Amino acid sequence: MGDNRMLWPLGTARGTGVKGGVVAGWSSRGYVQLAVGLVIATTACASGGASPGSGGLWREDLGRMSKETMFAGIDRIVSKHALKVDREEERNREFVYELAWISRDVTAEEEVFGVTDARNRIVIHGRTSGGVDSGTGSELMSGRMYRVTWELQNEVVSVTNPEWHSGRIPEVVVERFRPVFADLRMEIGSGLQR
Repeated sequence: MGDNRMLWPLGTARGTGVKGGVVAGWSSRGYVQLAVGLVIATTACASGGASPGSGGLWREDLGRMSKETMFAGIDRIVSKHALKVDREEERNREFVYELAWISRDVTAEEEVFGVTDARNRIVIHGRTSGGVDSGTGSELMSGRMYRVTWELQNEVVSVTNPEWHSGRIPEVVVERFRPVFADLRMEIGSGLQR
């Protein structure tokens, strides 16, 4: 969709001329189908389709675990991937663990939409999921279980908006962060089994 030229369905077997604003050989049904197709294509380009990177974030459920298990996993991936912690906050029944923004190159896909700068950060959310689980070891001792989610946020600066704002995550960026997500999931899994 990087090309802004409109491709018209001319050259049908019944003719290619335009008469009275109507392409010869095209019924009104053909125009409705074309209009619907253009709306769908425009919407798909704007939203990025259905993928983990649709919209301005990629969110995954990491399951239920203790805060200690989660923090141990985060500590290991921070060290392994040379990430920096920006903020850690705990309130009543939830915690938020934000890693620092990571600047990155603008992708070719983003350049088409006028993006001039881009950055990402990982945010881990935990919310109490209700009491003691039937887990093992430290999970039982801590008493509190959390439903934990991974979130990769994406912000961009563009020609039309010079302030940082949420932008669709290109699939190539999701693929760059997939190893970090996989490592975190593995660390959590091994923490649950200790």
